[in-house]
Amino acid sequence: MWYTNKHIPNQLDYTKPIIAKDVFTDKHLLLPQIDKGSYLVIGYNWFNLSIGAYNSCVLYETAQKAVEVYEDIGHKVYNSELITK
Repeated sequence: MWYTNKHIPNQLDYTKPIIAKDVFTDKHLLLPQIDKGSYLVIGYNWFNLSIGAYNSCVLYETAQKAVEVYEDIGHKVYNSELITK
């Protein structure tokens, strides 16, 4: 399970890894942020796969909000099958 255990047909699948691609072709993987010393997810952040670092200090409350913000700033957001294989 990645961000949720529910999938709505014809929409982004939140049960699979989510990638955002920017205009510079950098790819960002949406990752859950875990509370230190626990397994509690406290939010979501984008990890830049090209440079190996988190893209920002912003912690999004939900995976859906992280996707919404990145789509609004022009990123192409899609599911990645390669990471699950």
